Amino acid sequence: MVRIRLKLMGRHGRPFYRIVVIERSRRRDGREIARIGTYDPLTDPITVKVNREQFDLWVKRGAQASDTVRTIVLGEKPKIKRKPKVLSGSKIPSEVEGVEGPRKKSAATETPAAAEAKPEEPKPEKKKETT
Repeated sequence: MVRIRLKLMGRHGRPFYRIVVIERSRRRDGREIARIGTYDPLTDPITVKVNREQFDLWVKRGAQASDTVRTIVLGEKPKIKRKPKVLSGSKIPSEVEGVEGPRKKSAATETPAAAEAKPEEPKPEKKKETT
């Protein structure tokens, strides 16, 4: 089965994609059958160049467009799911207002038996005998 999908061409942190016709079983950046356009999400406004005749021809031949490519060709902004990067020095989600992190037990919520229990003393280390 043939698919119309994005092929990543940019470098790390600067994505640039080609819209290609490719066999479904091939890897993302594998050899394509045909190049029918480009997509640059970093420009303002986003740059999309698609040969609409080629796109329609391949769809007529039975190629299926991926959800992202279909959205791009229709002229909408694609919803690409990405994991947010946490940079050093930035707030982690639990420090952001309105976001609750894992809850810690307060002294009032502990059971009375747990409050009275004494912590165990550490055991002395055993020395190894050398002969």
